[in-house]
Amino acid sequence: MGGGACEFLTERNCIAAGGTYFAQRSCDLLPPGNSPGWRRNDNDALMIDVVQVSGYDISPDGRGGPGWNVWHRYDSWEHAWALSAGGESGSADRFTRFGADEANLSPSHLELRWDTDPDNYGWWAFDDDTAARVPFGLYEVDPQTGEERRLIVVLSSAGGTVGVFDVSSSTRDGYFGDPATDWIYAYDGDYDAFLLDARDGRIDDPSHAGNELFAELVFASESLTLPLDDTIVRFVTKDAGIAAGNGFAGEIPISWDMPGGIEACFGEPKAEVLRDGIPIGETERPDYLDREVAPGESHVYTLRSLNPFNGESSEESMPVRATASADGPRLLSGAARNVPVLDGEISSGEWSGARIVDATPFFDWEPAQMRFMNDENYLYLAIEGSGTGLLRIYIDGDANGVYEHGGRDGELRWGHFGARFNPGRGSYPDAEFTASQFVLWTNRSFGGYDVDELRISLTEGPLAGLGGGDRFGIFVASWFGARYPRGPLTVLREAPWLFAKVTLAEPLAVDGGTPDDSGTANAEETSGIDGLLPSGLALERSIGLPNPFGGEVTIAYRVPSPQSVAVRIYGTDGRLIRTLSDEPLELPGLHGVRWDGTDASGRDLPPGMYYYEVRGETFRWTDRLTRLR
Repeated sequence: MGGGACEFLTERNCIAAGGTYFAQRSCDLLPPGNSPGWRRNDNDALMIDVVQVSGYDISPDGRGGPGWNVWHRYDSWEHAWALSAGGESGSADRFTRFGADEANLSPSHLELRWDTDPDNYGWWAFDDDTAARVPFGLYEVDPQTGEERRLIVVLSSAGGTVGVFDVSSSTRDGYFGDPATDWIYAYDGDYDAFLLDARDGRIDDPSHAGNELFAELVFASESLTLPLDDTIVRFVTKDAGIAAGNGFAGEIPISWDMPGGIEACFGEPKAEVLRDGIPIGETERPDYLDREVAPGESHVYTLRSLNPFNGESSEESMPVRATASADGPRLLSGAARNVPVLDGEISSGEWSGARIVDATPFFDWEPAQMRFMNDENYLYLAIEGSGTGLLRIYIDGDANGVYEHGGRDGELRWGHFGARFNPGRGSYPDAEFTASQFVLWTNRSFGGYDVDELRISLTEGPLAGLGGGDRFGIFVASWFGARYPRGPLTVLREAPWLFAKVTLAEPLAVDGGTPDDSGTANAEETSGIDGLLPSGLALERSIGLPNPFGGEVTIAYRVPSPQSVAVRIYGTDGRLIRTLSDEPLELPGLHGVRWDGTDASGRDLPPGMYYYEVRGETFRWTDRLTRLR
């Protein structure tokens, strides 16, 4: 059998693996997870995952986007453009010179940032070596660390105006034939040296450019318009295909998929786990729990496949970073102010008082969130973005990290035939679940828009006897949607001490359907907050005062219901500059924080445009801030 790596197979086993003894069949020992590269759409064209305008993501319309050779299109009343590749068909093979430059494509994300940076220069190297200002900067961004480097923008006028980056009818998009911009090429190299050479309007030393990363990218526009300022166009590399959990104290769970077809050659290959480049363990399972990390530490994990016959190892996988949180996921359930109707619809007011948490799965799936609240009889859960009727909830009734109560702890599962409970015993990696038992102590309704509403009894089942102040562990897993807490599924379902620790609220008196809004938790704050805000300020969302600002600005915002709220500052490139506040619980009313124009290290930032974000569990508000000299 060809390839050398399969020489240990007998002729019979080689034929059983799908080849002949002398066939050129390769049995490469590939690492777990995904192979490096940029994401591709349904037409095998390089895919733009993100386009942002003024801080907001926009989706492609029917003319562009996945499945077409034009990768993304933006339309508004005054601005419309499509992103494509120049020359001939406008397809991805033009973008990579018919595939010849695939080896040069970076494993980092690629961003075109339309901003007002005075250092944005382009080089018309395919014309006459003219250098001039262009309206965007080109960057590589490391997907793990966020570190970035500037790339050199090389241009061809393609018959248009040399030294002016614009949309011209003399330059055409190869796919639709629309007027297009100069052709954009990306080269790595010493950008600082290039910039010094470019400022006089001409490049004298062509050695600045290193490798060509891509070629002939164009913006095409029937209306002859360019992207707006603050637009970000981002090509995103494939993720590692490895799930590493965050938010757990002193442990980091990891899981992965082995390469397809590898079992045919190697039987049951092991995987070797590396932390920060150092091997820490081997496993035949597709998951691993790193218990030798300190709370708050961040680590980078990679994997290698191991040949079980001769001990040879593959190259390392793509890396993934995870952090061992100091406290682990903890949640205080909300006190139910009324009894919700379980009809698969979250109606206004019926979930008043519930705690809301982010339940978006580990990978970049559709957003999801969960609501938790309880009264003296039931724990109520509402899930938005569950994605499927299949739902499983793993319960550790006393939050001690072990399934041990002979039917009290285990897996609660809903399928086509109602609710079943599988009692569990043991802990990772030896957890077991016994035969299913149909149960009547829970009710559930699955409605439209992927909404689940359910209740679990506090008088029967695994939560029987629990009341206000009592704690239990829970892990909620929808197979194609919501997951809480976030992390790799195969580890979390068997490691109950990694579950979210939920503390039940002291029950309130409810009236059977009308929220009780008279409690102190709904008291409205109307006075100035520690002198930050004008007394009596009328505000429905958020505002920056003053704006523009010189020394300090106050970001004022209204919180509609009790919840956690974070206020952050971002640059026009979307990078986090500073977290001003991150409160686990803010009461309804008017709040405010100050920003003095410095970053997280206390360094004074230059004048220019910035963005603030106020993000709660039920709202997100953002706006521009302009800092003056």
